[in-house]
Amino acid sequence: MKEKVFNEIVEWIESRLTINPSVEDIARGVGYSRRSVYNIFHEYAGLPVGKYIRMRRMTLAAGKLRLTHQPISSIACSLHFDSHQTFSREFKKAFGRCPSQYRHSAYWDMSALYQKVGPQGDRLPVPWLCFLEEQTFSGYGFTYTLSLAEGICARKNVTRRKIAAEMPGGERDIYILSEFSPAANNLYKVTIGSFIGAPVSSRELPFREIRVAKRGLYLGMEFSGSWEDYVLLSNNVYMKHLPELGLYRREGYDIERFVQPQNVTSGNDRPYYTIQYFVPVAYL
Repeated sequence: MKEKVFNEIVEWIESRLTINPSVEDIARGVGYSRRSVYNIFHEYAGLPVGKYIRMRRMTLAAGKLRLTHQPISSIACSLHFDSHQTFSREFKKAFGRCPSQYRHSAYWDMSALYQKVGPQGDRLPVPWLCFLEEQTFSGYGFTYTLSLAEGICARKNVTRRKIAAEMPGGERDIYILSEFSPAANNLYKVTIGSFIGAPVSSRELPFREIRVAKRGLYLGMEFSGSWEDYVLLSNNVYMKHLPELGLYRREGYDIERFVQPQNVTSGNDRPYYTIQYFVPVAYL
């Protein structure tokens, strides 16, 4: 029963992070006492609810700073800070630098990012560090833009449609290469530049475009399971593993290798996916 209440509290908070809800707001919203909200949240999350809200709000701000061109004053307003200066002070307390410095840093320091609390991480694989040689892929590119509010599910749905179109009857595994940058023509969106294809071989290539994944250090993992669990994978890497391991994402492509399915389902007739996932990284 208490776990159900905890999950309800988390979802209520996550849908209202921008308004900086108080414990009183949460108690009214979920229909429990202030003390119950505080105690249940602390029992399951391991930290006070107020601290969780502050860390999640600053994580949201950090994503907007690095992945969009949204003005800092607009970010402050969207998070209901009373001024640009108040937001900057709060952000500097969390990340050790002001918003402008964080946005223009040569690398994205994710050490202070905080993941949404919940059980999803328990289902995901343990990563490893590896060194990959340069790889050349043939295929075709596709680019699209999303708002951060649309979340990881919207991005992965694009990937799922591409995979569904390419895999049936194919003999080779499918690779997706992805990189991210602020959208050029929209202050509030991120551009995802992706490429779908396969490693170059001596066989005749069916596509004209070429992409090269540079040699270097990568954080790798292997996943097998449903699409619903796979969607959580990249978020877990960026919000959990990189901060814990003292790593940042260096320039390069995320590489996802989708292994040809063997007519296996993960229960309830849902397709079963096997994926190798690599993120280009370096130490802070």
